[in-house]
Amino acid sequence: MNSREVGILTDDEERRLAFPGVPQEQQSGYMVRANGEIIEVIATPIVSTESGEPIAALVTGFPAAVVQPSGAGLQRGMWLAGRLYLPSVSEEDREIVRAEVAAALSGKEESAMKGRPIRMQGVEQMLFCERLNPGSLFPPAHEVGIYPLTSLLARQWTLRRNAALAGLVLLGFGILASYYVSARLAEPVRQLAAVSAENRVLRQRAEAALEMKSGELARTARFSADASHQLKTPIAVLRAGLDELLAADDVSQDVREELSLLVHQTFRLNSIIEDLLLLSRVDSGRLQLTLGPVDLTHLVETCVDDLQLLHEDNAPETEINVRPSLHVIGDPSYTMLIVQNLLENARKYGRRGDPIRVETREEQGSVSLTVANRGEPIPRGSLEHIFERFHRGSVGENIPGHGLGLNLARELARLHGGDLRLVRSDGEWTEFEATFRPAQTPSPSLAAV
Repeated sequence: MNSREVGILTDDEERRLAFPGVPQEQQSGYMVRANGEIIEVIATPIVSTESGEPIAALVTGFPAAVVQPSGAGLQRGMWLAGRLYLPSVSEEDREIVRAEVAAALSGKEESAMKGRPIRMQGVEQMLFCERLNPGSLFPPAHEVGIYPLTSLLARQWTLRRNAALAGLVLLGFGILASYYVSARLAEPVRQLAAVSAENRVLRQRAEAALEMKSGELARTARFSADASHQLKTPIAVLRAGLDELLAADDVSQDVREELSLLVHQTFRLNSIIEDLLLLSRVDSGRLQLTLGPVDLTHLVETCVDDLQLLHEDNAPETEINVRPSLHVIGDPSYTMLIVQNLLENARKYGRRGDPIRVETREEQGSVSLTVANRGEPIPRGSLEHIFERFHRGSVGENIPGHGLGLNLARELARLHGGDLRLVRSDGEWTEFEATFRPAQTPSPSLAAV
């Protein structure tokens, strides 16, 4: 769901959005949140590239426009799950409308679905009720509209009085006036129809945009997976051939060094392929996480030790400020990959001889891991592209790498229910912050990562 417009869903709201199975086609519905806000929900199936069957659904939510006030005195609301949501009228009037709508939807009075006169607080009104999501797996929702007929009745009474006083002389004028008034009275109804048509067009555009994005995402994931699989075999053959040449006795030292460099490049290519395969699984929703308590303190210390061993000649000093036995919810392997990518990024872009700083912080129900290094700040023009795939920027032109580490780390952090962001990049520090969900300290049998 869109967290900026809708917010974080509660467990009860997630249960209400759940389907008994993966939907075969797009579904639309509405849901009332705990604060009374009504949101419109669209669930679009995500089709597997392997089986062609739906394997998940992309759910998008945004504030419903049905309960927003409209012009020309029209009161708009919604009938959802047996309840009426019509905040613009009093509780007494809502009881009257609730009874009329319940009778209309019982199947006994089908004509009341299109237009039905009612009386609220001595004022004649016209009630409309229309299904918003026919055929949807979500609970049925109906738009309820009430239009006041006070002005209509007043005009009719005036015309009848004038017609009685004027007699036969004014009869023709009265008939013409009644036609004119009828045309004026039909205008609000036409406005309601225009608003409904506009809402349908906006919804169709949103559905088309979601379908287009879903197709692009599926094609991109399929291309990455196919290309990566196709590259694995020739790289393996190339490495085997280079290893045979290195094992030969008649190879000179200069040639041997060149061959060793080529072997190293095959390892780099293989690393890129593995990252692309992992990203394609993330994009297609096929990456399975085994979530549980992870000792973040032990994981950070392990990754720092590995960094020192892999880069003995130019490994930077590391300042660690991590609370002991700090546990988060995550998959051990992929949580470690997040930390490894952040440390490796800080090592590559940090100034030689300056330390790397690693800190943790707990606040507002989350755990933050900050990895910072000193070095050249990221240019302003590259800040918005720093998490894009294969983006290197001017700072990293002469630094080994392939521009996938930060993107992969952020995607994995989001799959864990957290996020990864750039906190600052100035002349003093460049800091990246990864957030995780906290976990209670497990028993010793569960604490091993």
